[in-house]
Amino acid sequence: MRGAAAGRASAGRGGALTLPPRPPSRRTDYYIPYALSGQQTDLPAGTLSFAPLYACPLALPFGIAGGEGTLSCDAGGQWTLALAFGNLTLPAGGLSAGGRAYAGAVALGKGGSVSW
Repeated sequence: MRGAAAGRASAGRGGALTLPPRPPSRRTDYYIPYALSGQQTDLPAGTLSFAPLYACPLALPFGIAGGEGTLSCDAGGQWTLALAFGNLTLPAGGLSAGGRAYAGAVALGKGGSVSW
């Protein structure tokens, strides 16, 4: 095997650099935010929960199907979920972080947030 097929960079058509394909397991940058936030998502069941590895204060990104945002906690232990884009709808009690549930129903659009 030679070049990209052997796992090395090689010159491709017209001298352009060709890199070997990377398996998804090497994309740890994609999984790190989910691991740090302890995000568990079950949107059909209406639940979105977080069990962060760090104590407050913190701010971590989160992602859901069709949206992304930030989960943050201040030094006083108040949680805030802010949606940067997309939509998020959850029933009452369906959102929790750090063992504390948001009591109300959640209906967020782009730029919306809830705090508890």
